[in-house]
Amino acid sequence: MQLDEQLIKKFNETNLLSKMGEAYKGDIKTKSLKKISKSIAGLKWENICLEEVNQVTGWLSVNNPNEYNLYWNDMVNQIKATVIPDLIIKLDAMLLEDKITESIKSAVVFDVINIIMVNSYCDIIRSEFYSEMLEIYLLGHLPYGWEGNYPKGRILVF
Repeated sequence: MQLDEQLIKKFNETNLLSKMGEAYKGDIKTKSLKKISKSIAGLKWENICLEEVNQVTGWLSVNNPNEYNLYWNDMVNQIKATVIPDLIIKLDAMLLEDKITESIKSAVVFDVINIIMVNSYCDIIRSEFYSEMLEIYLLGHLPYGWEGNYPKGRILVF
């Protein structure tokens, strides 16, 4: 099991968060950065993101324990060592320009780790949730919350 290097390359080449506030799939709900930050750090959104990654890890631990136990933690550490430092540099620059907040920065780092991890196992298990989050980020937007009663509803995009 290896990290998806093509996906890592896409993240490195993407102008991350460059389309925040612009229409996404024809839908725009203009919000203030303060409201976006509150939602992205909110318990509801954090629990949904955790639930979705737990669905993948739970399935892997039961149905493919060797692939999960042998590789998951090492791959997370690899992402933290190779991908996250450059991401933090980009996010810190946006933070200094008041384009994002500290809570947005933290959420993006968490999301990127989970998106790369879940996608690295896509030959074994797929997550529609993290596939959609990947699309949102690669298009320059920010997923920040959930509309509806989970699991029914949709990801909110800024």
